[in-house]
Amino acid sequence: MALSLEIKHKIIRHLGFSAKSIIFGSTHYKSSLADALENLDSVSETSLIDLVNRIDRIDYRLEMALDRLAAMQIDDIQLREDEVEKLRAEKIRLIKEVGRLIDIAPQNMGGNSVNVCV
Repeated sequence: MALSLEIKHKIIRHLGFSAKSIIFGSTHYKSSLADALENLDSVSETSLIDLVNRIDRIDYRLEMALDRLAAMQIDDIQLREDEVEKLRAEKIRLIKEVGRLIDIAPQNMGGNSVNVCV
């Protein structure tokens, strides 16, 4: 069983890489990423698919939460003020878990990294 192209592209997008990063011959090609997505055992593939599906569900919930953000209370329903932050934090946690599973660090996750050239 191999990952579908759709799942590979979702993983690549979540990790912050260009879609061309797994296309051999592209100037964006990253052999370590392409190899990591090809050389997986069935348990790892299943885990990756599960993580991608969970991230997709969080994206959907984030979209719904952002739509509701305009109103903090509707009749007797009180919305959680921290819902969006908690969903974003969970999405970041899951993306990092995807990266750990295939041994590829996510790009552009925020933080305070500094590149130094000597």
